[in-house]
Amino acid sequence: FLPISIIRVGINPKISAPVCWIQMSAPAVALYALTIMAQPSFEEEHPDVTNYERIHRMIYLPCMHALFALSIAGAISSVQSLFARWGSIRTKVFSPAHAAFCFPTLAHANGVQAYRGAIDAFSTFPEGSPIKVAIYMYWVFVLVGGTIVTFVITSKFIYHL
Repeated sequence: FLPISIIRVGINPKISAPVCWIQMSAPAVALYALTIMAQPSFEEEHPDVTNYERIHRMIYLPCMHALFALSIAGAISSVQSLFARWGSIRTKVFSPAHAAFCFPTLAHANGVQAYRGAIDAFSTFPEGSPIKVAIYMYWVFVLVGGTIVTFVITSKFIYHL
């Protein structure tokens, strides 16, 4: 459903910016939730660690790659929709609906962090490889940016109570 949502948001300017921005959270939440699969409760449950890692490299890691790609597509679509609707956003009075901009950004940061954990645990990328550094830099950017936006919007929300 995400590809359909991305197309609708891209071609339909009537959809409000908060609704467009929220679509970023769907694949990110799924990406974060999938990390539960990679966390065994006890080592006794998985005595054959090599088989456990092999299965995760074969099934879990490709799923994480696909969900990460969908998360990036959702984030790009959300940013594009924000820019496309910026003129109407600037002219509107602040409303509680603007608080919807906080959650998707931080959910996306959680999803990227989950992907980083999967890459660290199961991939063959060496430490310090360009892909790991790029994912880390992207995560820091989203986390810091999302935190700043959350503080600004929360302050405005409290001010307008």
